[in-house]
Amino acid sequence: MVSLLSFLPLLELDLELTRLGSSTAAARGMAGLVVFAVVLVDVVRATPQWARTDALVLIAIASRYAVFLATACGRAHGILYAGFGLALAGAGLLGALAPRRPFALGAAVVRPSLGYVVTVCAVGVMLPVALALARWGALPLVGQALVFAGFAAVVPVACVLVFEGRKATAPVAFGWRRTARGVAVGFALTFALANGGRQVVQSGALLARCVEPETFQGSAASRILEGQRTELRAPSGGPGLAFSFMSVVLVPIVEERVYRGLLQRVLTGKLGNARGLAAASSVFGLAHLGVYRFAVYQTALLGVAFGVTYAEGGIGAAMLVHALWNLHLLF
Repeated sequence: MVSLLSFLPLLELDLELTRLGSSTAAARGMAGLVVFAVVLVDVVRATPQWARTDALVLIAIASRYAVFLATACGRAHGILYAGFGLALAGAGLLGALAPRRPFALGAAVVRPSLGYVVTVCAVGVMLPVALALARWGALPLVGQALVFAGFAAVVPVACVLVFEGRKATAPVAFGWRRTARGVAVGFALTFALANGGRQVVQSGALLARCVEPETFQGSAASRILEGQRTELRAPSGGPGLAFSFMSVVLVPIVEERVYRGLLQRVLTGKLGNARGLAAASSVFGLAHLGVYRFAVYQTALLGVAFGVTYAEGGIGAAMLVHALWNLHLLF
């Protein structure tokens, strides 16, 4: 629990940046405050339920300190070293001492055929292709949205009918408690994996600049750093209403329906929990190569987080966490 104190200086920094008018710091600080509350509630229990997620959150905190240390080339205030060490120590203790609760990755399809596996993988690849074709055909944004939504409304249902039969299309019972639990742990895990992964890459690139500043410009590390920054930058002038609707409402519903509700469910039945989740997340990441090249690994990490959310809270929880994350990225 003491290691969570390393979170507080970062929250204070975001608060100060927010007062200076930084909307990015405001969104990051709000997300951090929510995650801080979730992890705090878990670690004060006699037995934490989400020890691995808590540890990953602390690693993400340490990675942000690492960015500051790498930016200063090691000539930084002692509080940055203290925060870095405290967060890493807490993550190590949680990983070593806390009991590990296995993830039961949802209701997988029982022994899906190879044809079913190949089909759902093709569906995952074809979703971004369908949207790209709609854009290539110069369809207006409404037309693109209809193509995107129509694909997710028709194709997964058709796959289930063909390979599983009509009984498999029956609605799944919705539970508020399970959904809320899934959203809480899912958002914390999303925060940890996305931010932690990005900050580890960023700190590595900045460290390369410290070691060889003369050759940094034009190097692979420089290109990765700039490319990642460009791809993850919020829209200039703020997001419009249509773009916001696509990002926060339509995209989470469609992608979770395809990549978690169909692809992950089938792949975990064929490959097992861990490998099925990894395979579904990889397809999810590759499907975003048209948008992200330098930051595609983050999309795969988001796929892992959304996949765990789906397993813990159901498809509704996965859609909600995806929507909240996209909303936070708009600012």
